[in-house]
Amino acid sequence: MDIALLTHRTVKPVLAELTDHRGRLLCQWLCEMLSHASVEHTDTLGVDVPTLMRQRLTWMLRRWHLIIDEMPLGGEEIEIETMPTGIEKLLFLRCYRATTAGRQRAKAFTEWLLVDIDRRRPTRPTPELYDICNRLAVPPDMPRGTLSQRNLPDEMAAARQFTALYSDIDFNGHVTQASYVAWIVNSLPFEFHQQCQLAEIEVVYEHEVLADAAVQTFTATSHEDDEKIEIFHKITAADGQILHCYARSVWRKKSN
Repeated sequence: MDIALLTHRTVKPVLAELTDHRGRLLCQWLCEMLSHASVEHTDTLGVDVPTLMRQRLTWMLRRWHLIIDEMPLGGEEIEIETMPTGIEKLLFLRCYRATTAGRQRAKAFTEWLLVDIDRRRPTRPTPELYDICNRLAVPPDMPRGTLSQRNLPDEMAAARQFTALYSDIDFNGHVTQASYVAWIVNSLPFEFHQQCQLAEIEVVYEHEVLADAAVQTFTATSHEDDEKIEIFHKITAADGQILHCYARSVWRKKSN
């Protein structure tokens, strides 16, 4: 395969309906834009979900680590660059970079699993996927992923409950990664968002959420200083029996 095809670039407009009350792109929609760029790329490479499903395979996201330098504003156009950046055991790595007018706004590192639909278990790469995904390396400035369940505090406070709606469901029949991000961000009160801006979020996905399921979010502040706040999060089933995901977010305090 021509190595030039392994990097995909696309331009996405920041529509007003995708922004918050201050005109900044909402994090969930930035995640959706990045994900859609990878959907376009896998289609170009012939390893898209419809093609894989004919082989009884599909992609499932395991980890999402996003660094936000500055959130794009409504009316701007974002150029998104994405590429597969290696295979580590059963994890397929993919990176993203988002810029406006040549200025970096965000970058992201993700880990994906190739899942056998019938066995509902991760599987090894096919020779074709190995050739596609193992030719580029993770750029040295990418954040990689470090969060594990061991990092979570023993005590976390219940925040809000949400229900998985029709609009939250993806091609695999469960909640999209962007909806998890929205629940995490929206678990924090409005006043908090008035005082802080999201600078980083890392999410590890553990167990799918299906349509109409109720979930409970939990939070715990792990560090705070004059410039930033770090918060741990988790999302469980409403009854607490299933851990759906856990996360860490870092927020910049706004200057007065």
